[in-house]
Amino acid sequence: MKKFKSVLLVDDSKDDNFIHQRVLVKSELVANENIFIKENGEEAYDFLVDTQNTEKYQGIFPPQLILLDISMPCMDGFEFLEEYQKVKEQFDLVVIVMLTTSINSQDKERAKKFSQVVGYVEKPLTKEKIYDIHEQYFGK
Repeated sequence: MKKFKSVLLVDDSKDDNFIHQRVLVKSELVANENIFIKENGEEAYDFLVDTQNTEKYQGIFPPQLILLDISMPCMDGFEFLEEYQKVKEQFDLVVIVMLTTSINSQDKERAKKFSQVVGYVEKPLTKEKIYDIHEQYFGK
């Protein structure tokens, strides 16, 4: 099974980030050092833009998968997506999955309006969920 070059977790919950990072590592789909964690949309957006041309991240960046929470301070998931729209051409291989506790159907419908959002998964992330995401969007 082909591994992700890198994954970006965007969530303000340190506990969720810890759990999701462990699930990703245990899935053996991404190396621990290739998992990047940002606690809000603003940090994630700045990270994407700032590291675009940094040699340090060459070969693993941009992330192939962004797991994005909706409810966060500073810049929430939808605000991140609005900003991301402006630069998405630079990141054409990035797949974004909303990973959230929200079961609000309006949030699901709003997420569908962004072409780069391919999935909407309820927390917590499990090995089964990450395998499903991998198989569905990245093949075997």
